[in-house]
Amino acid sequence: MYLVFNPKSTNKNAYWDSFLSIIKNYPNDGLFLEIGAVDTEQVAAHQKIFTRLVGLDFNFGRLPRSSDIKMVNADAQFLPFKNDIFDGIISHHVIEHVEKDALVVNEINRTLKKGGFAILGTPNRKRLVRVLAELFTGERRFPWREHKREYTKQELLKLANMIGFKKVLVYSKFFGIHSYRIILGFSRCNRMLDKWCNFLFLVLVK
Repeated sequence: MYLVFNPKSTNKNAYWDSFLSIIKNYPNDGLFLEIGAVDTEQVAAHQKIFTRLVGLDFNFGRLPRSSDIKMVNADAQFLPFKNDIFDGIISHHVIEHVEKDALVVNEINRTLKKGGFAILGTPNRKRLVRVLAELFTGERRFPWREHKREYTKQELLKLANMIGFKKVLVYSKFFGIHSYRIILGFSRCNRMLDKWCNFLFLVLVK
């Protein structure tokens, strides 16, 4: 169980631990791409996991200047890389921000090597705190602030299955409250709570 007040670290929280619980099951040797590589601490943590890493973000001004890895200013909907180049691709809280999510998933498929994998983390549209809030406010309409949309588990599966990956999985992680001020809840979601977990991780294997 988590109970953290005023969390400061971007990679010492329930979301990051959820990501680590998934990534440990996949190879870390090869060339990897981080889509949305805007946080220096997070990029440094990825460097400790993967042997070779390239960072990418649409906003040039947000790319870390202190990182010693190659940083690319580009749109995830039109990746500036050759076909079949990456062993793995990761992104945290990116897919819900892009205009055309299917283009991003297509580009991931194009640039992954055969047998390569991708892990895309995103908030669950039906997470507990959102469901409770909507009892009073009504269902949130999108786009909302920077989010073009949010997903349920079934919607992510539908999006990925249109592309034709060899394997598609969605993991539900963390049940509780996860905010900038407090993290309170449980790391694991059992089947009864699965629908209302905070985070969804879409795993794609080419």
